[in-house]
Amino acid sequence: MDNASLVLALEERRRQALLAGNFSELQLLLADDLCYVHSNGACDGKDSYLGKLSSGSLKYLELNFSGLQVQQLMQSAVVRGRLSAVISRDGQHKLVESLFMTVWSCGTDGAWRLHAHQGTPVPESRDVPRQLSTPLKEPRLPYADPSMPVAFSLAQELTKARGGRLLNVDLTLLHSPDLARASRELFRVIRNTFEIPDKLRELAICRVAVVTRCAYEWHQHAPIAIAAGITQEQLNALSQQEAPKGFDTLEDLVIRLTDTMSREIQVSQDLFNNVRKHFNEKQIVELVAIIASYNYLSRFLEALEVQVEN
Repeated sequence: MDNASLVLALEERRRQALLAGNFSELQLLLADDLCYVHSNGACDGKDSYLGKLSSGSLKYLELNFSGLQVQQLMQSAVVRGRLSAVISRDGQHKLVESLFMTVWSCGTDGAWRLHAHQGTPVPESRDVPRQLSTPLKEPRLPYADPSMPVAFSLAQELTKARGGRLLNVDLTLLHSPDLARASRELFRVIRNTFEIPDKLRELAICRVAVVTRCAYEWHQHAPIAIAAGITQEQLNALSQQEAPKGFDTLEDLVIRLTDTMSREIQVSQDLFNNVRKHFNEKQIVELVAIIASYNYLSRFLEALEVQVEN
């Protein structure tokens, strides 16, 4: 194995150890002279960093690296990449997106260790709404075995569609393969064929997550909402149970329809008439289907306590 591949494997070991709270593994991976600069500017040495992790004041609930590039320098290597994480810092959950650089070096004993880490936030980290923070507990049902014959072919399709990884919602739905297949097709149609703009679709989905207090749905769709054009300020407002402000007339109408369908079920004639002024019949059916479908999904996820992925 060349040094670049070795260092990438070490980064994966570090990621897994942080998620698992494997402090003995981290002891081996971190150099005694470690300088660890977090994306918020705080700086730790090896002892203080491990102390925060072991005390629980810093926890990695989700952690993913992407776009890793390795620059080899004799017996050292510099890794650059992007980090996406959900962390708990002193009990407060935060979504973190940052660029990072790490420096690994091979010691006289032949072991490679992490000597430096520098994090830079991009974009601004987002507080996870308290009502949507994810408790650390077991799901009510064990996740289905994707290798079981009745689900294997569908699990393969889902894995490919997900870019090589099944989500916990998939592993729960696979207990009923026919339902899993039907659900996959329903949400594929919603995402890929509807006339409703992506921004309005994600606005409705995130609002369903808030009203139904579905952490899983929020964690999956808040980043998609940002990518679709919803601002961070709007997302923060949307995360509150009270009627949010800072939206235009059409967006506010979608929020009011979502709130009404999710809380009261029945839609008043006045509200429906207002919807008809802004959407054609096909778009009305699609908008109502988006809200109804993600209410189905949020209630499914919450009843079975499906957990956000690590």
